[in-house]
Parts: sequence; C-alpha cells; structure tokens
Amino acid sequence: MIENKQKSILIRLGWWQRERFPVANVILVCLLYFSSAFSIRYMFKMERLLYLSNDLCNLLSCIIFFLLLRILDEHKDYKSDLIYFPKRVLQRGDISLSHLKLIGFFALLYLFGHAYLADYPYFSIIILLIYL
Repeated sequence: MIENKQKSILIRLGWWQRERFPVANVILVCLLYFSSAFSIRYMFKMERLLYLSNDLCNLLSCIIFFLLLRILDEHKDYKSDLIYFPKRVLQRGDISLSHLKLIGFFALLYLFGHAYLADYPYFSIIILLIYL
C-alpha cells in the first residue's frame, strides 16, 4: 500500500477539503449569495435579477473568502488540534500548514484582484492589511 505522503498533493488536499471545507458549505454559500442578491435586486426593482458575469465573480469571491477563513482557523487552532483531533488530515501530516499558506496566498490574491478590478480600491487595501 502506498503511504499517504507519497500520494499526489491534489489527492491529499482533496482529503482536507472534504474534511474541513465540505461541498455542502459551498452549496450553502451559493444559496445565501443568490437569495440575497435576488432579494435586493427585486426590492429595488432592478432591470434584471441575474447579472451572470458579475454574480459568478462575486460568488467565487464569497466562496474564496470562506475558504480563507477556514485556512486562517487551521493556523490558529493547529496546536490544540494536535492534541484533541490528531487524526485529521493536517494533524496527521498528510498536508502541511505551508500548503495551506500557499492556497491562502492565492485566495487572497484573487480577492485583492477582484476588489481592485471591481473598483473597490479601499476594500482591496483592507484585505491586504488583514493578511499582513
């Protein structure tokens, strides 16, 4: 049998994703985003209820924001999770905090870029300050 650390990093990250950021959470974020977007657009009698390109970028930002929160929480709780949850993927050593830092960096880069390109320069500065 192949040892866990010899398996592909994508497989090991998939284990972490299933354990700590399940698809059900992503579906919930999607439902919350679209229900709030549609409600506000309906209340203000906007022309359309769906702006596909904007909504997809904003939805991706919401998902990535919650992924970034999960990654930051993994860093915060790492030592206590070693004691109380030693069988988790991160605590077993299948992936490392460095892997999560790299994912967090790219997540933050996307959020920063999206905020900047969406003409929210102050928001992008706030995101940058939070990460530092």
